[in-house]
Amino acid sequence: MEEHAAGSSPPWLMLVHQLPPEPPALRVRVWRRLQALGTLQLKNSVYLLPENEATLEDFEWLVEEIRSSGGEATLWRGALLDGASDAELIAQFQEAVGAEYEALENEARTLDRLPDALEQSDLLPIPEELTRA
Repeated sequence: MEEHAAGSSPPWLMLVHQLPPEPPALRVRVWRRLQALGTLQLKNSVYLLPENEATLEDFEWLVEEIRSSGGEATLWRGALLDGASDAELIAQFQEAVGAEYEALENEARTLDRLPDALEQSDLLPIPEELTRA
């Protein structure tokens, strides 16, 4: 996140959308895109990201995609006034990323142990015609 003045809230971007019921593929595409961006879902169809050039551009592209597909989308910029604190929101982002990294790390460990788990007897024999020079 970009630095902000001491004592001030970091700027946030909030996307609010309403998607048409058809085609259902649009709902899936938008949901996947929001997940890939690492958004924090505040309510149904309300998503939050810390503001920077990259997140602004990502949200602007998504707003255009939603609108061009017959949906409604509004992009907001602001700071929190009441409710969850900035620190709580930042902790939620970090928790979500931490869980993703933990899952990725576990998968990498499993793959790393895979060659050790294989025994020579588990391997298929090399056909004789391939072993002749």
